[in-house]
Amino acid sequence: MAVFARNGKRGYINRFTGKITVPENYTRAWIFSEGLAAVEKDGELLFIDHSGKVVIDRDFQVHFDNPKYAFKNGYCMIKNPVDGKMGLIDRNGNWVLNAEYDNLFNNEGFWQVEKDGCIGLYTAELDVMFPVENTGICVYDDAIEVRHADHTAKRYDYEGNIVVDFVIDEVSNMQYETTELRNGVESVDNECLDNKIYGIADCQRYLVRSGNYNTPDYYGLLNRNGKTITLPIYTSIEAIGKDRYLCQPDGVIVNNQGEIIN
Repeated sequence: MAVFARNGKRGYINRFTGKITVPENYTRAWIFSEGLAAVEKDGELLFIDHSGKVVIDRDFQVHFDNPKYAFKNGYCMIKNPVDGKMGLIDRNGNWVLNAEYDNLFNNEGFWQVEKDGCIGLYTAELDVMFPVENTGICVYDDAIEVRHADHTAKRYDYEGNIVVDFVIDEVSNMQYETTELRNGVESVDNECLDNKIYGIADCQRYLVRSGNYNTPDYYGLLNRNGKTITLPIYTSIEAIGKDRYLCQPDGVIVNNQGEIIN
């Protein structure tokens, strides 16, 4: 079944025989998916079967940016024509996810949703796997990585069981400025080189990305044995001594045990 147009209207034709199977009665028409196709008639969005019979007529309207209106695993995404919010209907036209999401798409068989900057994930059967409270979710071939609201990241299997309890994206050493000065430093092009001596702080700084451009990344402290000293609760960490760290956004000073000392 392929869409054809004639006299400004659209219908469907058998692309192998050339026979018209559904007459051109529609302003717009979309491809068939899972036995149903979306069509627009008299300003309404309908769904028909291969015979042209209307299967879904629930006063839906076409959104201006022309979504695909394709069924996937028994569900189809519909946008509210007024505010553009997205939801899912089943093959009977019933709402199974209300049109309240800013973004909604099928991600490797899961339904990923976004609302007010937070992200959640539903199973193929629309059971809640991760509520809409996370900053990022990535579905891989063998795992799901979730960036949680507390700035931590974890990796799960497809059943929702934790396989990696603490995901870190980057680890780096930190230098601090000592009170010692280097002797015999010469100038280059009349500019004095830095004669300060720097040390390496006891702890390392680790980074957990938020997974969302609208949410900042966060940092925490690790000791040299890889033990977590602080959770990733700081927007920046700077070493100001061998065992002293200036942590933002609150401007607190933390020691090697993660204790606030000022």
